[in-house]
Amino acid sequence: QKYRMSRESLSKLCNLVKDHEAFNPNSRTRQQTNPKHQLMCLLVYLSCEGSGASNPMLRSLFRLGRGTFDNFKKRCIRAIIDCLADKYLNWPTEGERTEIARRFKNDFGWPNLVGIADGTLLPLAFQPETDDAPDYHGRKYRYSLSVLVINDDKRRIRYFLAGWPGKTHDNRVFRNSKVAKKPTEFFRPNEY
Repeated sequence: QKYRMSRESLSKLCNLVKDHEAFNPNSRTRQQTNPKHQLMCLLVYLSCEGSGASNPMLRSLFRLGRGTFDNFKKRCIRAIIDCLADKYLNWPTEGERTEIARRFKNDFGWPNLVGIADGTLLPLAFQPETDDAPDYHGRKYRYSLSVLVINDDKRRIRYFLAGWPGKTHDNRVFRNSKVAKKPTEFFRPNEY
């Protein structure tokens, strides 16, 4: 419960990323902490908000120093992105887009539709430590990030653009996405 993941899912995730260079599996230097333990630290951090996600609280829970806890988080995020992004986050191939468009047409009557885009806000637990922190102060949450998400008919995320301050309008985020700037890389004629 603390990790927001079952033991089986944690083991599966660990097996997918444990050999990443971030964990030095073949290094002759000092051995790092087990990758599963490092993942557990990251998962607790991601599952908390407010004062529960504070570095002192989590460092105390895991009995780690500030630098060690930060290194665990950075290593795990890098390993997860490097090992899983290509497999789990990709734009549909031409054949997949044909199939997605067929399902959208059958289910909703919309021809040539291959994805649905929407903007959302991700609340931040703390004020960003940047000069433009007031820009992250949004209308729904105290501080947030604006995110563009495009998913297919099965609700699988196929593209996202994150990191814009919470005050940024959805249309501005979309206009600055690769999908809007280079549509021919994502769509055939008549697809949308």
